[in-house]
Amino acid sequence: MIELQPILHVLRQRGILLGPGHFVLGDGYGNPGHHSATFVDWQKFNEAVDLYAVLVERLAEQVQHLNFDLIVTPDEESLPTARMLAKVFTGYSYRPEIPCQICSATSAVKDAAPLALIHDDFVNRGRQLNDSFGALTRKGYLPVALTCLFTRVAENEIFGLPIYAAVEHAVAATPADKCPLCAAGEPVDVRYGKGALFAARPAGVGVGATPAAMR
Repeated sequence: MIELQPILHVLRQRGILLGPGHFVLGDGYGNPGHHSATFVDWQKFNEAVDLYAVLVERLAEQVQHLNFDLIVTPDEESLPTARMLAKVFTGYSYRPEIPCQICSATSAVKDAAPLALIHDDFVNRGRQLNDSFGALTRKGYLPVALTCLFTRVAENEIFGLPIYAAVEHAVAATPADKCPLCAAGEPVDVRYGKGALFAARPAGVGVGATPAAMR
């Protein structure tokens, strides 16, 4: 297994993984509903092709033991990673290449296959992931697990499915009303994520510290 700590070191060194700080994140519906001590600069990560390949390989190592017939994603953005994951996975398992496709509330899966792996590059408890899970189960598919590059979910499972993350737990988030940083009066960094939106909320709305730019 590729070790996580050297990856985290490089992510921080390149300014991709920021923190510790007090960052406001989306709740999956566009609202500033989750807070975290870390933040992933997704634009910088997309430019780090070498790191991207390492994370996909680390993810493929974790799911070698699983049996699935296709990989589905909730959006177009996660599809390239799903395809790369399928290619690396089949290289490990010597199986025919696994098909990949989008599955959401408005796009149906095309072929009958009972076992499905759900992949989302960045897992939150948001609408898209709920849509994919719901669409699969309504059509009789059996989701076996969820994979991602990064996850904001602190638990090891969601919808009763195990979560396999290339970078696990390092970027976990908590709801605003349970944020320990808010409780401690730590100012919110308005430069990233939903920090500015959180700062612009009407007085008295929300919980925690008065938002301010980090010094």
